[in-house]
Amino acid sequence: MAPRRAFVSAALVDLEPAQLLLFVQSFGIPVTSVSKLLHCLDSAVELDSEAMEGAVVDKGYMAQLIEVQRMRGASGGSKFYELLLEGHSAPSQHG
Repeated sequence: MAPRRAFVSAALVDLEPAQLLLFVQSFGIPVTSVSKLLHCLDSAVELDSEAMEGAVVDKGYMAQLIEVQRMRGASGGSKFYELLLEGHSAPSQHG
């Protein structure tokens, strides 16, 4: 498992916000890798929240995606999730 974590960490070095978003939307990624991605998204929000906000095309979809990943057992993404929901209610609360 350790070599996989090292590979994931190496793959995430110097990614732009839009690239991180593409990775987190991929299906079939192990929960540990998704957690790493979500933590990277949180770090990216801390560094440049405007760039992160601008990179998201559909905030509702992305927030729902984070919720699903959390149901799978992934961690992280709280700061990114809050950024997505600024001024909106959580997707699971609709209809």
